[in-house]
Amino acid sequence: MKTIIIVESTDTGVDKELIDNILKKRGLNYSDFCIKSTANPESKKFGSINDVLKYIEYEIYSDTKIEWIKEVQNVLIIVDADEDAEGQFNKIVEALEANQKKENFNIPSNLGVINKTDPNKINIGVFLMPDCKNIGSLETLCLKALNSNEKQKIKDCIDKYFDCLEAKGHLKLKDKEKMTENNLSKSKFRVCMATPDPDHYTKSIIESIDFESSEFDQLTNFIKQTE
Repeated sequence: MKTIIIVESTDTGVDKELIDNILKKRGLNYSDFCIKSTANPESKKFGSINDVLKYIEYEIYSDTKIEWIKEVQNVLIIVDADEDAEGQFNKIVEALEANQKKENFNIPSNLGVINKTDPNKINIGVFLMPDCKNIGSLETLCLKALNSNEKQKIKDCIDKYFDCLEAKGHLKLKDKEKMTENNLSKSKFRVCMATPDPDHYTKSIIESIDFESSEFDQLTNFIKQTE
């Protein structure tokens, strides 16, 4: 293991499974990586940036767990941009900067770039899905990488379904506090992937994605900076 990848989900969540499959299917040396989930497995939530910030505070820098530093060269933080890519990045950098162990790490100053300034320190990089600049999430990215014409047909049906909800007044898409474009893409993707097997949501997503899609090139190239 030389690189730790930190994600928002639980051990069986979509974020971890997605990164796991990208490592396996896109020519990366899988044995060089360890994916760390940060969401509480007992929580019913999908995971959040707050879970990642807590992990940075209590796990990465913990005096009692600092031994893993000896075998790690890179720490990658891969999370959703949500409504504000710059704001998310700043939260992460602030959490990294706030700890007394920060001198052990090359803290990044730019999104999507692994900081390798000091060879005696552990490198850190932050990638915000979908593309390190636009609002959105894992779902935004995966919607663009569905793996068949059939799934595209399903997506078209979902679009019509949400148009109907809006027309009936159930969704107020212009009210950004209630339904942002980011939340809309998450909702559409989750509805699509929960059909027809809602009890195996994560499996349905992984089986529906084309991991050779160019939509994953930017994320893959970010991870390859560890080589």
